[in-house]
Amino acid sequence: MVAAAAAGAHAACGTSKSADAPDASVGAEAGVDATVDSAADVAIDAGNDVDAAEAAMRDCQPTITLVDALGPDAEDICDYTVPCGLEHHQLTHVASSCVVAAEDLDGAVIDSPGFPYCHVLEGQGCSDGSFAAAPGAGVTFECVGCFGGAGRRPVGLLPARGIATSAIGAYFAEVAYLEEASIAAFERLARDLRTHGAPRALVNRALAGARDEVRHARAMTKIAKRFGATPPRARVRAYEARSLAAIARENAVEGCARETYGALLAAWQAEHATDAAIRRALKAIARDELRHAALSWEIAAWIETKLTPAQARAVRRARDRATIAVAELPPSARAAAGLPDSRRQRWLAEQMSRALISI
Repeated sequence: MVAAAAAGAHAACGTSKSADAPDASVGAEAGVDATVDSAADVAIDAGNDVDAAEAAMRDCQPTITLVDALGPDAEDICDYTVPCGLEHHQLTHVASSCVVAAEDLDGAVIDSPGFPYCHVLEGQGCSDGSFAAAPGAGVTFECVGCFGGAGRRPVGLLPARGIATSAIGAYFAEVAYLEEASIAAFERLARDLRTHGAPRALVNRALAGARDEVRHARAMTKIAKRFGATPPRARVRAYEARSLAAIARENAVEGCARETYGALLAAWQAEHATDAAIRRALKAIARDELRHAALSWEIAAWIETKLTPAQARAVRRARDRATIAVAELPPSARAAAGLPDSRRQRWLAEQMSRALISI
């Protein structure tokens, strides 16, 4: 699944229309349906190899709290309480410390600069700087740079504040919030590209992406309301025009990493959701997100020619980091939403990381 979608997004970068085309908003249409469908087929096969016992563990869902950052440009800080221990989410701690690390499917620590800096809090699984929790015991850890998830977030996005009466309602309210926020992200991207003299095709397709996100936000809001949730309105701080290096970094993280993962996740959900309306909505969204991912890679190719070698290396490092951190800790009510469990999410993120970091 990862290889198919990542390859489809990257291949689209080399097949875009002329930069002088009047409107390339439907660029990368060819092959999108086949890519999404084949991606879902591969995902089903891969998922069958993963232990499904976790799905029955209803009391192991994490609690996630967004802590106020130290300033408008500071990274987000999140506290995660995991009642069934780190290992339930394929996490571990670094030897003789309370630092949290990811582990691969073979149980080996993933030593990567892409993983957020996380540490178990003192008295909540950590004692005098050493990990003290028994296997399977609940702990709370804090991360500087939260686990990402899917979709393009605009600079200055504020935390969601929604109303929900069910876990699945809360999940889709959050998704609707992020889809609405993506409207602003694409509008800002189009404005920035135009300011820096990008090809008109890229500007047009960024504007088309904003129109796609309007549809996505409406579809996810409708589903959230079915499950008793009131999606919050997206709140985004004002921002000023940015340098090409700043635009390149955001595009690498939010587009090349998060939106590629968003296409994978939506394709997975479109096949696995038990709710027919959710499957239909997410199949359409998966196709759009694949186009958005392809656009992100084309933008990256255009911008990189204008960066210094040091700036280009920094952008690639940011992209590689984001490919490690995209997998979220899973919400409850997973089956109806079609979400993969935490092991499958880690597998998807790991495979995407291997595919994208090699590019």
